[in-house]
Amino acid sequence: MGISHFRNRQAQWLDLVALVIVCCAGWTLRGMLLFGDDLIPGLNGAYYLVQARAILRSGLPGIPDFPLLFYLHAAWAGLMSFVLPRDQALIAAVKLTDTVVPVLLVIPVFMFVRSFAREHKVANNTFIATITIGLITVLNSSLLRMLGDFQKNAAGLPAGLLMIYFIYRATKYNRRHSYSLAVLFGVVSSITHIGVIALCATVIILFLVSSYFIKTLRKRVLITAIVVFFAFGIGLSIDLIFDQERVERLAGVVTSPSSIVRGPDSDMQRVPAPSPAGHGTPSFPDVILGL
Repeated sequence: MGISHFRNRQAQWLDLVALVIVCCAGWTLRGMLLFGDDLIPGLNGAYYLVQARAILRSGLPGIPDFPLLFYLHAAWAGLMSFVLPRDQALIAAVKLTDTVVPVLLVIPVFMFVRSFAREHKVANNTFIATITIGLITVLNSSLLRMLGDFQKNAAGLPAGLLMIYFIYRATKYNRRHSYSLAVLFGVVSSITHIGVIALCATVIILFLVSSYFIKTLRKRVLITAIVVFFAFGIGLSIDLIFDQERVERLAGVVTSPSSIVRGPDSDMQRVPAPSPAGHGTPSFPDVILGL
């Protein structure tokens, strides 16, 4: 009993060490790429500076958009402005956020690995799996391509995946705290990026539909569906204050899914992009990426 407990504790510490190694690797690489240049990379990198500066001046983003990331930029810039000139503080804040936040995607990945390992009774042998899957997650080319231009996309993914994780835990184990955390991360993800809402909703719907066919989970599936609507409802209510057009666009896709594949004459494709970070005609990739 004592040896088994010791091994479990040792495995937990090793997994935490693996998590720290992966995060440090991701932060180091992103930091080198971002701070290796004086400017924000990407054609639309300056968009985040514009939004953060507007918040510092007036308390609101200068261009309608989902607000959370810009307020985070502004908060960092406000703190850094005590030791740096305002312009330098803004650039440093945007780069620091883009360095740190996307790498946090490894946390829900780590939690999924631990959960599946425990379910299959291999929780004492996950160090290598955590290192491997974590490095694949934070060093993959898709996440790195989001540097600068697509900060909102990358920043929304950790909260979105955490919502999916806690929805999974709540449905399978009926834990109250899992429902509460699902709501929290659902709100956070939905006030960060429109594409994260679409991605989370798609994954969760597929999971709930498949779980509904398991008789013992049917009641929980219904409860979980209500929780998901509640979380997204709160988030989108906040988004309406900042970007009504984008929320209406999402509502149009939900109520009329065929609009994402209609031709140039569709109403969806006549709607202009609401921000420099959102260009092109709305299509299915636009829904997922929110471009």
